[in-house]
Amino acid sequence: MASVHSKNRKHGLQWYTVYKDQQKKQRWIPCENKKKAIDLRDEIDEETAAGRMFIYPPDSETLDYAPDTPMTVSELLDKYADSKCARSWEAGTDEYNRSLIENYIKPAIGELRVADVKPATIQDFYDDLLSKKAKGKWRHKGEPKNLTARHVVDINKILNPAFSMAVIREIIAVNPVTPVDLPEPITCRRAQWTANELEKAFSICDDIEEKVFIALMSNCTLRSGELSGLDWACVDISAEAIDADEAYITINKSVRRINKLSLNKTQSRNILFVFPNFKSSAKSVLVVKKPKTKQSVRDITLTKELAGMLVEYKAIQDQKITDAGKMFVDYGYRFVISQMNGRPYTPKSLSNRFKRFIDENGLRPVDAYSLRHTGISVKLRETKDIISTQADGGHATPIMILKRYAEIEEEDRKKTARAVSNLLFRKPDSEKEYTKQHEKTPESA
Repeated sequence: MASVHSKNRKHGLQWYTVYKDQQKKQRWIPCENKKKAIDLRDEIDEETAAGRMFIYPPDSETLDYAPDTPMTVSELLDKYADSKCARSWEAGTDEYNRSLIENYIKPAIGELRVADVKPATIQDFYDDLLSKKAKGKWRHKGEPKNLTARHVVDINKILNPAFSMAVIREIIAVNPVTPVDLPEPITCRRAQWTANELEKAFSICDDIEEKVFIALMSNCTLRSGELSGLDWACVDISAEAIDADEAYITINKSVRRINKLSLNKTQSRNILFVFPNFKSSAKSVLVVKKPKTKQSVRDITLTKELAGMLVEYKAIQDQKITDAGKMFVDYGYRFVISQMNGRPYTPKSLSNRFKRFIDENGLRPVDAYSLRHTGISVKLRETKDIISTQADGGHATPIMILKRYAEIEEEDRKKTARAVSNLLFRKPDSEKEYTKQHEKTPESA
C-alpha cells in the first residue's frame, strides 16, 4: 500500500507519495501538492490491486541512459562485459563470454532495443540456437556441429545478469530473461581407460618424461594446466621426506594460453607471470596464473615409488639443462615437464604428445585429461573415501566426484547384482547342511 507524507524543506512544505518498488526498496516520489500526491497514491494502489508492478519514471540525470533512449542489446552487453572485466572476470572467462556475445547473441538480437525485448523474444532465440552451427575457436575441429544445451545455458548466464543490470539502472522494469525455459544439458561421460588399460599403458611406456606425465595425471589426479604449471619448488622429494613417507607436491598455479586483448581488459587479474612472445604479431600469450578456485590449491601425497621415479627423472632433466647451456632461459620457474628453452609445455602440447603415444602403441583412444578421470575412479573404487578423493582432485564438493568422474565398470555392476541375488536365493541352513552331506565328490562317484 502506498502512502502520502510531507516534509518541511527550505522552499516550504514538500509532499511525497511513498511506495515499495520491485526490489522492495522504499521510493519517495516528490509531488507538487497534496492532491497530486493522493492521486498518485491511488494510482499505485490500483496497479498493485490489479497485480501489476507500478513503475515510476526515474530521473534521467541519475542514469547513464534516459528511459526513452533507444539503448540496444549490443550496447547493454558491451557495458555489462566491461563492468564484469573491471570487477571479477578473468582473461579466459572474458575471452569465452565475448566469443558467445559476438558469435551468437549480437547477430540475433543485438540490434533490438532493450525495452522491446520480451520473454517470448528470448525464448525464441534460445530455441533457435539449438539449430545453429558452432563458430569461432571454441568449436571442435572438423565439420562444425550444432550448438548444445550447454551453450544455451552459458549464453543465459550472460543475458540474465545483463538484463538484471538494466532493471537496476531502471532502463526496463522487468527482466525478460528470468521466466524463460532452458534446455536440459545432456551429460556425456568422457571416454577413459580402465585400471587394467592404465596399467598396460604405463608398463609399455619407455620414455621417462611420458611416464612421469601419465603417473602425475592419474596418481595425483591433476588437471592438464596444473601439470603444465607444476615446478620443482612445489615438489618435496627429499630423502628425508621419502623415508618418512611424506613426499608431496603442492598445486598452486596453472599454465594456459590467453588472448592479449582479454588480458588487458581484465587488468591481468590472477596472472602471476607472462612469457614473452617470440612473434610480436601473436594475438595470445602464455601465462602462469592462479587457480580459479580456493579448493584447487592443495597438497597431494606422493607414494615412495612415484617419488623415487621423480628423483630419477629430475637428475636426467638437470643434466639435459646443463647440456642445453645458454639455450635454457631461467624465467623464475623450473617446470617439472619443461622444454629445453625453459618454457613449460602448454596443455595442448602435452595432449598432442599423449595422442602420439597412444597411436604408436595401438592403445584405445582417450584424451590426456581422461587420465585424471581414471585416477579418480580408481581411487574411489579402491578406497571408498569420497572426501580424500575430492581433496586430491581439487573439487569444491563431493557431488562432482560422484556425478562426473566415478566410472562404473562391468565388474562393479556384477558385484552389485550378486549382493542382492545372494540375499534372495541363499538356502536355509538346514537345506545347506543336507546338500553338503549328500554332495558326491568325483572320487566317491
